[in-house]
Amino acid sequence: MSVNLPAHVLVVEDDPNLAAGVMENLRAEGYEVSVAPDGEQALLWLTAHGCALVILDVMLPGADGLTVCRTLRERGNTTPVLFLTARGDPADRVRGLEAGGDEVPPRPPTPRCCASAVTKSTSAPSARAPGTASPRSSPRRRR
Repeated sequence: MSVNLPAHVLVVEDDPNLAAGVMENLRAEGYEVSVAPDGEQALLWLTAHGCALVILDVMLPGADGLTVCRTLRERGNTTPVLFLTARGDPADRVRGLEAGGDEVPPRPPTPRCCASAVTKSTSAPSARAPGTASPRSSPRRRR
């Protein structure tokens, strides 16, 4: 018998108010959510757990979001990454994609943007069972 579990999302954000808002909106959409306040804790969490999507702030204390994403990709973790950035410079968006991110929407993300990204990542042809890494061989690039 197969049970459909809600997709699990890891939110990596050092601003507790923004983290709480994103978490609340995703839970309202039916997703299971965990929060890590910095890059090091996110990497530790991801070593022990799987998830359908990582929502990752670019500017974090310690290891920034770009470093966290590169580290995940170097470790073979292909979980989709949605970057959060307050920066409006297109070059910053490109750096996020080059680091292995899947999407880099402007910050603050709207609840609909986050929910749409989660739905997209969990319903794509390469989507995997909740809590497991994607089988795709290389990070997707947006053109």
